[in-house]
Amino acid sequence: MSALAEIYTIPQEHLDFRDTIRQIAQERVAPRAAEIDEKAEYPHDLRTLLAEQDILGLPFELEHGGTGTGTMMLNMAVEEIAPASSSTSSGSGAHRPDGRSSAESAWRTRT
Repeated sequence: MSALAEIYTIPQEHLDFRDTIRQIAQERVAPRAAEIDEKAEYPHDLRTLLAEQDILGLPFELEHGGTGTGTMMLNMAVEEIAPASSSTSSGSGAHRPDGRSSAESAWRTRT
């Protein structure tokens, strides 16, 4: 394997987590996509599900309650959720380029 290929190899645990996210998107999010768009309401129960599966903690370090997997894993998650429901995926991937959410940035400013 070339050095370049090693740099861009996605860790197996990322691929496994991506598969889990894909399954959640297909089984729990996609069946409700039309309803979510029709009602124009954010699906808070799906946000809870994503939080329980650590999907909302992807871009944050462990010491801040995240998974420590970084923005690459977050982008993989958004890519899996978006085809099922872009509304739901936008809520799971809202972050600044440095990986911080608006809420985390506000919290850091106050402390």
